[in-house]
Amino acid sequence: MLLLDTDICSYGIRAVHGVAQKLTSASFGDWAISSITRHELLFGIKLPGVPSSVVDGVNRFLEIATTLNFDAAAADAAALVRIQLREQGKPSGGFDELIAGHAMSLDATLVTNNTKHFENLLGLKLENWL
Repeated sequence: MLLLDTDICSYGIRAVHGVAQKLTSASFGDWAISSITRHELLFGIKLPGVPSSVVDGVNRFLEIATTLNFDAAAADAAALVRIQLREQGKPSGGFDELIAGHAMSLDATLVTNNTKHFENLLGLKLENWL
């Protein structure tokens, strides 16, 4: 199972760097997004001045993306992610920590372009499609 970080979703929605092709070539059910990622994408299109083409692209993407709920197991894992990053002196954005924890709780591979933030986390599998 692949859990897509928000940045990778953005590349897929804009069809840049071959991310859209990777998504369409993957089997149904091989990838999903966190409810945290869904929040970030929806927040982004609600900002003033966002072009309608971007809004349409995000909405189309969300229609096909399976969204996995952030639950107690994800919260527990995200707390460990936050502790590990602090101990390493690499605190990350709160949403990134939550999404990484969600991936860990699912034993999923986190697909992100922010691998430098997470490469030293114990128990987190990473993949960068860029």
